[in-house]
Amino acid sequence: MSLPFADRCFETVFCAQVLEHVPRPEELLREAFRVLKVGGQIILTVPQTWGLHEEPHDYYRFTRYGLRYMLERVGFQVRSIEPRGGAFRMMV
Repeated sequence: MSLPFADRCFETVFCAQVLEHVPRPEELLREAFRVLKVGGQIILTVPQTWGLHEEPHDYYRFTRYGLRYMLERVGFQVRSIEPRGGAFRMMV
């Protein structure tokens, strides 16, 4: 996977509820890292518990440990991973 942008051209990459639909998410994260300027940031949201959607292209659910592992493997320095929703949101 290649994003059609030059190296280090963005200060921020925003990726909301997309990573679970990418067959090889680590490749997308590697590309996001490539296009970020030094000191740039990625703002990323992913589901951990959610029903199937956008079938048949709904591949993954992520834990904070899996996200940290993938992000650090491609070069990111993780500042924070913050869960949202909690048990009540999963029941609704």
